[in-house]
Amino acid sequence: MKKIRKYTAFALAMGLMLSSATVMAAESSSSGMSSSSSCSVSVSDNSSKSLSSEEKAAIAAAKEKAEAERAAQAEASREAVRMEAEAAGEGFENAAHMQYAQAASKSAGEYYNNAVVVTEGIEEAIPVAQGGNLVVDGQVTNMTASISKVSAAFVDSVRAAKEGTVLNVVDVQFPSVEATINFYMPGVADGANIAAVQYTDGAWTDVEVESVRADHVVLNLKGNGIIAFLAK
Repeated sequence: MKKIRKYTAFALAMGLMLSSATVMAAESSSSGMSSSSSCSVSVSDNSSKSLSSEEKAAIAAAKEKAEAERAAQAEASREAVRMEAEAAGEGFENAAHMQYAQAASKSAGEYYNNAVVVTEGIEEAIPVAQGGNLVVDGQVTNMTASISKVSAAFVDSVRAAKEGTVLNVVDVQFPSVEATINFYMPGVADGANIAAVQYTDGAWTDVEVESVRADHVVLNLKGNGIIAFLAK
């Protein structure tokens, strides 16, 4: 009987120890879950914190600016494509050349050939072009005289001041004080009676015509300026 009581007491003691351990583990687990839940709630609270009106306005302004920049870039790209297509359609190599020509009121043919084909105030102008090889002090150079358009006022002025049929009026600029310049003028007959005058200080003065041959008129110019070609 003593042995049975001894074993029974031992079993009870072991049962109490296991029960105590289980309770402690459960409390520990419950404590951890509570801590985790508390942390989660804290993070959630922080992430849902409301922005101030100033912060919201700044974010909205930044978004609006970014959208405006993207729209501007897209529009610029579309405009560049449109201009390149227009330039190609007008015979220009690129849009930049077209803009230069437009500023000078020139067509692609006039721009690339250093010429004036159409002049305001002259119904059927004889084209005037210049291809380089200016003669300076008797020597052929690589200089070129630039040919630009003038207003109809100069056409009216030379008509009133000089006799003859106005073939064309152009602005001639070259990098020298004096030069002998060969002008390409398709339609001019060999040996035709062609005169030239230059607008200087409000008056038209005669220019020396060195030679006239088929499609060419050669002048001895004493300076840059507006030149009118007339058929006598």
